[in-house]
Amino acid sequence: MKGIIGAIVGSSIGFSYEIKKTHDYNFNIIYDKSNASDDSVAIIATADWLMSTNHTKDEYIDKLHYWCNKYNYGMYNYGNAVRFKDWIRNKERDAYNSYGNGSAMRVIPVGWYARTLREALELAKITAEVTHNHPEGIMGAQVTAAVIWMIKNGYVKKDIIKWVEEKTDYTIQDYNTLKKNHKFECTCRRSVPAALSCWYSSKSYEDCIRKVVSLGGDADTEAAIAGAFAAADPKTEIDDELANDVTRFFAIDFLEVMNQFHNKFEN
Repeated sequence: MKGIIGAIVGSSIGFSYEIKKTHDYNFNIIYDKSNASDDSVAIIATADWLMSTNHTKDEYIDKLHYWCNKYNYGMYNYGNAVRFKDWIRNKERDAYNSYGNGSAMRVIPVGWYARTLREALELAKITAEVTHNHPEGIMGAQVTAAVIWMIKNGYVKKDIIKWVEEKTDYTIQDYNTLKKNHKFECTCRRSVPAALSCWYSSKSYEDCIRKVVSLGGDADTEAAIAGAFAAADPKTEIDDELANDVTRFFAIDFLEVMNQFHNKFEN
């Protein structure tokens, strides 16, 4: 199965190791079958915005407020999401110059929706700027959306990495080097290159998720981003049984948006 489900499942698996970290590639894959992760809710908000609005910043703010308040985004009060949680709870409308990795995570549906690379970059910028208007926050969102767009359109891995390194100042380390150097840091600069490295070196969806979670970093968000890359690649699509098992008991309205988006833009 391909599409944003790769990010949703990745986040669900990674969430179990966000606080209790692991460096063991053979970690036990566990997940909450009844509740979507915080990251997944923000991803669904973006998918809903793409399908049902004129793609303005105000409309995107409204969608984030609606979905994230409905499903209690940030209930665990952890990491950089604390500031976003306050933004959601207080229904704020001003950006706060964040460069956290949330912008690179919630943008994931844009890569599937966009018809051109230019459109992917433009829409990604809008999704970032409502909160993550720091240049690093915008760049992280644009790279994630662009990479998904390129993967789904058949670009080869080497050319995608070359594009990222030419258009940004990101350095994509080989996985073994990354494994030695990676640290927990909820920023686009830390998480997006890490997710790219894991996807680049992976042989399957599960391999990709195991590699990114066992880095011991911001496991849920990095697994969402890496999982999105993997699930856009026909060679590493997510197993249908795993996808269905993770989302089996998710809320009806959540599943409706996910399935509608899949049928319109991921087939």
